[in-house]
Amino acid sequence: MIMQLRLNVVIGIVCCFVWSSCNLFQEAGKQQYEESWEFDNQQMAASGKNTPPKKSTKPSKKTKKGPAEKAPVNTTVKAPAKTETALAKTSAITSYEKKWKIDIPATANVKLLDAVDSWIGTPYRYGGKDRNGTDCSAFCMNIYLEVYRREIARSTKDILEQARTVKREDLKEGDLVFFKINSSRVSHVGIYLYNGNFVHASTSRGVMISNLSEAYWTRYWHTGGRILALQ
Repeated sequence: MIMQLRLNVVIGIVCCFVWSSCNLFQEAGKQQYEESWEFDNQQMAASGKNTPPKKSTKPSKKTKKGPAEKAPVNTTVKAPAKTETALAKTSAITSYEKKWKIDIPATANVKLLDAVDSWIGTPYRYGGKDRNGTDCSAFCMNIYLEVYRREIARSTKDILEQARTVKREDLKEGDLVFFKINSSRVSHVGIYLYNGNFVHASTSRGVMISNLSEAYWTRYWHTGGRILALQ
């Protein structure tokens, strides 16, 4: 019995020794394997083979963003089209030519034409100065205010003194025309338009358009005048 017990103890001791030896060999083998793996990796890193790519801190060409490209500017110059304003002006001039039966140049001041048209037919009234009735000097005064934003004198005599003398052949749109009708002094004034035509407030027919070539106006013609502020 004692011998059996001693045998079992010896067997146990041997087993423990064998188990411990196996564990030591296993740990040594694992350590050797890890050291070998680390050594191989270091060797591969040194030779540049099969190493995982390192992340670059520099942006790649594909991802690098530059300034946005601007669309090319179209520098093609197009021929200027006839504007609605030009068409409206042409239409207005044509309309007034037919209405007044006179020739009007394409360069005419439509604002002047509109103002004249709004006054045509206004009856003559001595001392009057509105569309209920006007005399010649008040008519000219109102047209100058409406069209040119200029104040001129109220009487024909004072307007003549305010204007610079202009020969008949040198008259331009907006100039003044003066007449001495059955008098030794200037007694009538009108506004020159185009091609010998002028607008005025006549005592017989009110505001109307006449022509300097007519015998009546040729007989009483005095001079032309130009307001200095309009030059």
